[in-house]
Amino acid sequence: MDQLLNPTEYPCTYRISGRWLCVNVLLSLAFSIPGLGLCWLVFAAGLDDSVGLALGFMLALGCVLSILAALPVASALKSKVVLDSERIEVQRLFSSRSLQRSEILGRRVAKSNDGFRTGGTWLIPRGSDNGEDAENKITISNELNADSVLREWIDSVPDLDAPERLASEAEILEGANSSPEREARLRALARVKILCRCLTGVAVIAAFWGMFFPNRPVILFLVLLPWLAAGIARFSGGMVHLLVSGSNDAHGYLGVPAFLPGILLLFAALQGQMPWKPMLGMTPEQGLTQGTWIWIGLGIVLGLCLLFAAVVSDPSFRKNAAITVLLIPFFLEYGFVAIIAVDVFLDRSAPAVYSSNIVKKYQVHGRHTTDWVALAPWGAALENKGDVCVDSSLYYAVHVGEPVCVERFPGALHIPWFVLKRCR
Repeated sequence: MDQLLNPTEYPCTYRISGRWLCVNVLLSLAFSIPGLGLCWLVFAAGLDDSVGLALGFMLALGCVLSILAALPVASALKSKVVLDSERIEVQRLFSSRSLQRSEILGRRVAKSNDGFRTGGTWLIPRGSDNGEDAENKITISNELNADSVLREWIDSVPDLDAPERLASEAEILEGANSSPEREARLRALARVKILCRCLTGVAVIAAFWGMFFPNRPVILFLVLLPWLAAGIARFSGGMVHLLVSGSNDAHGYLGVPAFLPGILLLFAALQGQMPWKPMLGMTPEQGLTQGTWIWIGLGIVLGLCLLFAAVVSDPSFRKNAAITVLLIPFFLEYGFVAIIAVDVFLDRSAPAVYSSNIVKKYQVHGRHTTDWVALAPWGAALENKGDVCVDSSLYYAVHVGEPVCVERFPGALHIPWFVLKRCR
């Protein structure tokens, strides 16, 4: 804090960089489309006394939305940081805040409410017991066109995150006694972090691709991805965690590949976006069908096995028993979804083909629209009937009364499933 800084370099003023200004302009243009669209509709419709009130409301709403859309650019143009050797001031669109150097307790990496890094730096004033909760802290954005003067000024402020970061690094370097060993381990950690970032990016792309365009290779990759993440964490020598312990954690993080595939696969299954339909349920005579019992049992076993693999591979689970317990439903949900995928992918048997007819078509509207068709009884004894969620291409291709073909498979794990197709 007492580092001497050259007073001849001050005062300095910093504004948003050109790259981030372009980003804000693009955001404003995107956000302005609804407001400008409403205004255009009003003028295109013309002013009529019979609908004057409605058009006036639409025009006012369009203007408000357009003004709100301009706020990112206005804020970017107005915001600036004025730096002096013993004082820093941050000016925003509607506020201004300054701190003397003597009033600053230290700095922290800026974080969101859930504890993840958002970019930028917090300057924490003195008198704050918990710096992250300080109401009058100053945020130095990473969008500024910063130079060495600003960076040196911020670096001269005590780093309040350093103890947590050093403790995390010490945990990773535990057992490395000599300097060469420590350097080699740090280089290995850097490579592991690159691997984690790449695998996380691949997981996000594959998860959303599998949710909207499901096919066998992508779904199989998503089923195997949590096991791959657990395996990397297990054999990384303690360098990789599946649970993030804060923004100052120096470990590599593979929580996204471990947890995201199961969540999105369940979402896709609930939305009926999988082309294969498991035959689960119960009959009045026998209760739950044999396939349903197999599905429940194997789903629980597979989910608990993944939980065990996660606990063994990442000590964070053992240190956070409450979080581990709360995650049990997630692991079971993954098991239920993955068992269906395994049952389908390993099934190489020839299907039994049955004919049915479309009795009714309808759509269910909510946050997402799903397409449904009601089938006439089908099967060897016409024992199967009910409504089936289908993809939009099949929904619009068939008509009520039209025959369709149902291909029924026994399933590799004896969980029957079927695919609905147009008859050739």
